[in-house]
Amino acid sequence: MPPLLRTFVFAASICCGTAYAQSRIETVWPTKEWQTSSPEEQGIDSAALAKLVEFGTSRSFDSLLIARHGKIVLDAYYAPYTPDIPHVINSATKAVIGTLTAIASKDGLLDSPNHPMLAFFSDRSVANLDDKRKL
Repeated sequence: MPPLLRTFVFAASICCGTAYAQSRIETVWPTKEWQTSSPEEQGIDSAALAKLVEFGTSRSFDSLLIARHGKIVLDAYYAPYTPDIPHVINSATKAVIGTLTAIASKDGLLDSPNHPMLAFFSDRSVANLDDKRKL
């Protein structure tokens, strides 16, 4: 397995573990601000997160954020980056959207991965709507 994929699988396993039963998870988002929590309060080992942060130093990470049960458990930045410095994330959005789509599908929130995105926003108007965007 390639190192980057191994890192993603490791991070995903930390974030998506099933240490807490769904009935015990309190909905804390969406809100105007994210709440924070210790990793242990959310069923995550701090030592494992420390290894992930260390891994990021050798892989040119800009930053690393992990949320579990709607609370931020890790928010790290690697020099020269800080929370107030925006920077290009290139294709990272595709991985996030793909992961969220898989989770929504697994949880039965999608009838199909090909479900049209605009169907979720029927109460909004979309600029420059053409046939391609309707798919």
